[in-house]
Amino acid sequence: MNINKLFIVFLFTFGLTSVYSQNKPKLKTPNQPNTNWIIDYPENVNDPVNPNEKKLLIEAFGENYNFKKYELVYIKHFIRNRVSISEINGKDLNMIPLLSSVPLINNKINRPFFNKNSFNPLLYKFESLENKKKIIYRVDNTNYVIYIKNRFNRKHL
Repeated sequence: MNINKLFIVFLFTFGLTSVYSQNKPKLKTPNQPNTNWIIDYPENVNDPVNPNEKKLLIEAFGENYNFKKYELVYIKHFIRNRVSISEINGKDLNMIPLLSSVPLINNKINRPFFNKNSFNPLLYKFESLENKKKIIYRVDNTNYVIYIKNRFNRKHL
């Protein structure tokens, strides 16, 4: 009887150790799930903030804005590489959500009139900026469409 109990304990222990010794997939990046998506910042995010961008930052965050380096890189990438405005003629744009449906970052800011040359995307709380899809908004009563590219790129394996 003791031998049977010993044999059962041995099998139980052997079974547990063999289950836990299985190879687990190694993560490509520690503490993050495996993914085929990467954030590829272009070289232009290393350039200093230009006067036009400084104006946009002050308009959105005030004179005394203070960002950590990684936050400023994210903002420069957003302004320089992800937001674009196009005029589209001859298409039905009614299915595209309106820019006026996007809340502003601060209730104290008045909704600005749209001007393609001075549009400040930092004033808006665009939904799902971390999404892996392109976001599109139509400027009210115009043929202008604002495209916001996702910040992720597919890794080609």
